[in-house]
Amino acid sequence: MLLNSKVLFDSNVIVENCKYDNPTNHGGGGVYVRENSELTINPGNIIRNCESYSAFGGGAIYMRDYSILNVNGAEISENTTGRPGDASRGYGGAISCTGANSKINITNSTLSNNSSTDFGGAVYARCPLDIADSKIISNSSENGGGIYARGNTNIVNTLVDNNFASYEGGGIYLRSTANMNNVTVSNNTTLQEGQTSNNFGGGVYIDNNAVVTATNSTIKDNTSMYGGGINVSNATLNIDGSSVQRNASSKLGGGIYMDTNAVVNIANNSTVANNESPFGGGVMAFGGTLNITGSSTLEGNKSNRGGGIMMSGGTLKVDNSTLKENSSNSFGGGIYIYNGVTAAVTNNSKIENNKSFFGGGIAVDGGSLTVNNSTLEGNIAGVAPEDPDTGQGGGILLMGANDVLNMKGSLVKSNSARYGAGVYLRAGSGEFSGVEFNGNDTGQGDELSPAGRHGGELYVQKEASAEIKDSSKFIANTANWGGAIYTSQHSTENPIPLNTPIAPTDPYQNLQIDSSTYFQGNVGVNGLFLPPDNFADFTNLGFTADSDVAHELTRTSLLNNYDVYYRGVEKTVTYLANGVKFSDGSDTKTEERFAGENIKLIAPPKRNGFVFVGWKEGDKIYKAGDSFLVTGDHTFEAQWKEDKVSVVEKTITYSANGGKFSDGTDTKTEKHSPGETIQLIDPPKRDGFVFIGWKEGDKIYNAGDSFLVIGNHNFEAQWEEEIQPQPEPIYHPTVSLKWYVQKKDKTESHIAYIEGYEDGKVKAAGNLTRAEAAAMVSRLENLNLYDRSKPDYPDAEENAWYLPYLNAALKQDMLDADERGNIRPNDKITRAEFANMLAQIDKNNDYVSNFTDISGHKYESQINKICGNKRIIGYEDGSFRPNNLLTRAEAATILNRMYNRVADEISIANLKTQVKNFPDMDKSDWFYWEIVEASNSHDFIRRIGKDKFDRDLELWERILYNSHADKNI
Repeated sequence: MLLNSKVLFDSNVIVENCKYDNPTNHGGGGVYVRENSELTINPGNIIRNCESYSAFGGGAIYMRDYSILNVNGAEISENTTGRPGDASRGYGGAISCTGANSKINITNSTLSNNSSTDFGGAVYARCPLDIADSKIISNSSENGGGIYARGNTNIVNTLVDNNFASYEGGGIYLRSTANMNNVTVSNNTTLQEGQTSNNFGGGVYIDNNAVVTATNSTIKDNTSMYGGGINVSNATLNIDGSSVQRNASSKLGGGIYMDTNAVVNIANNSTVANNESPFGGGVMAFGGTLNITGSSTLEGNKSNRGGGIMMSGGTLKVDNSTLKENSSNSFGGGIYIYNGVTAAVTNNSKIENNKSFFGGGIAVDGGSLTVNNSTLEGNIAGVAPEDPDTGQGGGILLMGANDVLNMKGSLVKSNSARYGAGVYLRAGSGEFSGVEFNGNDTGQGDELSPAGRHGGELYVQKEASAEIKDSSKFIANTANWGGAIYTSQHSTENPIPLNTPIAPTDPYQNLQIDSSTYFQGNVGVNGLFLPPDNFADFTNLGFTADSDVAHELTRTSLLNNYDVYYRGVEKTVTYLANGVKFSDGSDTKTEERFAGENIKLIAPPKRNGFVFVGWKEGDKIYKAGDSFLVTGDHTFEAQWKEDKVSVVEKTITYSANGGKFSDGTDTKTEKHSPGETIQLIDPPKRDGFVFIGWKEGDKIYNAGDSFLVIGNHNFEAQWEEEIQPQPEPIYHPTVSLKWYVQKKDKTESHIAYIEGYEDGKVKAAGNLTRAEAAAMVSRLENLNLYDRSKPDYPDAEENAWYLPYLNAALKQDMLDADERGNIRPNDKITRAEFANMLAQIDKNNDYVSNFTDISGHKYESQINKICGNKRIIGYEDGSFRPNNLLTRAEAATILNRMYNRVADEISIANLKTQVKNFPDMDKSDWFYWEIVEASNSHDFIRRIGKDKFDRDLELWERILYNSHADKNI
């Protein structure tokens, strides 16, 4: 259709299935608008499925110069232009305008599913372009998947969505002045499967010195190699009250990518949020100028380097704005600058809760950083597993030899890192004027290691320097070494010989702290140390008169480890028992302590007939537990005086109560002094009974419990009858076992769930830990044991043997945390806790027990449930004793009952030489067969008969090899 004058498509005009094929001439697939012509397309009109293979494209409409196109409420869809291999050009899948003096107006219209091979999937405009209240959807091209605009452009209240460009500008390509107001650019991309060539600007691509302003607009969910949301090349972008969010790049700049000659201004409450890229999660800048002003925010962006911003060269300004909760896997959780960047963070800006391994808030490696009247708070430089060098500079990390940090009137608060929780100066220089460092903390790992946790606020390497002045403050900062400040240019002895001139390279000379600097409440966890003899020579380490620098020391100096790192040299403290032995049989004890450390003098040994007077050094005598300041090597000798009051030893009597001790007696006695703490002896043995504890009065104690002697004491063994299996036919080796078999045609298997310990013992009488119990039950239940991650409990250990079992048990709700949030894997498990564990997997019942001591207990219902299923029984006195600890033998017995497992002499008759045994048990032990059953994996068939716990008897056919990687149970 060729138009030579003013034409109106008023309504219900459909132009479709048209084709113009002349690669050397002009023409549109549906309409050709000649010079000095005007075409108006009103609502209800459709141009679709047209093709143009001409010199300048225009799949639906082609416009010559000095023409006007008005599209009002129309639909232009599924048109195409361009054919590879001939002279046709793919300009404008829907509309192509090649004349600079023409004009395109698109209002309340939809341009969708159009395509071109070269420029502008929907629109190619060399002329001015106005788009309002419209949709540009699902178009494609090599450049400008939706729009390719070379003339001045205005886009208002419009959606640009799901367009594709294989090279530049997935949604829009802009090459001149452009204004975008209330525009959404979403789900556009320049990425496609198998693509290897570079591509740029998933949402918008801007170049050619264009000046683009996006006001109240949203650039979201776009993807590209370079600039997931926006790519700015040799152009200016103003982001005004707009958001760039959830965009991603596969190489550089998740939200925005900008090059050397680009200027990007992010202003007036704009946000750059939740974008991702390997480098520069929010913004990646190779030079150029980046300004973030007017209460704007960069938040939740992620990358390998520069979570919020990564910048190489150029100028960065953050003014009255916020970078928060950004993260990187290496350098600069909030900002990473290098290669000569000049950066300034000013005017109430906030760098908050960002995270990385190096420079949680900001990392600098080649450049200068100014921080004025701003806050760095809650940033973290975390420690990577098996990489002790990570965790540097919670707030700021300075790395380059010529780097400069200037901070003035700012707050560095509650940041954390292993080294330099607030600021780490690895190299370069730092000047701090009127800065407050408050509540920064290195954490408490590696408490006793001089290699870990340095500089609660400031860490200064010997290659770096720091000047602190103009009423700066160090308040409540914490580290193991150097509560406020750590410098590697230190010494552990008197740092400089007395009366020797101080040189710049001498210890502590890289710190210049003026006398207006305030220190209060800083803590060096590894100790408060006496400053060196020549502390007064260090006039460079100043502080205010109202600082708490003296602490409880006699020398007033920052060199005390609470304020500035200093720990003196190791000294030997010796204790002489003087006529008696310590509890380990020695007559001497020694400790290595640091000079300047405050210690507590140890408790004395015991000496019958004598009273301890104190520890004597020189002519002074000190009490046990007294605080003592270590100043050198010290020797303390115990002082005694004869006890004039005759000490009458008391008799401790143990009654076997039906059992026998190993020497055949039924009574044992011991003599002990009043006030002495003893360990209750191991129990006797009594065939057919299980030892419960030693009873005195109405209390029952475990064997091995500590007990304070106050008079004569009588302990009586308490027993619980061991339920024996029903009598079995006596096996004779010459008799066939076939007559025992109940089901000859069915072979079953039992896996071992007890392995024993690395020393080869099983320790059946030892108490079971919560982790060991979890391992037993997890093996029996055949739970998934592939999750070896550390669960989110503070006391769970990385790489611990029990992690697969602990995770499996937690998924079954078998274990509860305590009131402090700890899961306590290494604590001994109680009878009640074990009952709770089993109750999660046992069958339900309505049983209510008569136990006298479980009413109101946390696990009352669980105890009733497993007792109703006859898994565990109570005591003769009617109690359950829920808080008593459980032994391995008891646990095995309970689990064997629950899982219908039972072994005896007949079970193993054909396999005696293959059965695993342990050196710390024999057949006389009540638990022998329970441990044999639990520790041997075996194939078996059932025999005729049951034991008293209704377990089906077994005849073992084969021992199976089965070993768990961890031998801890």
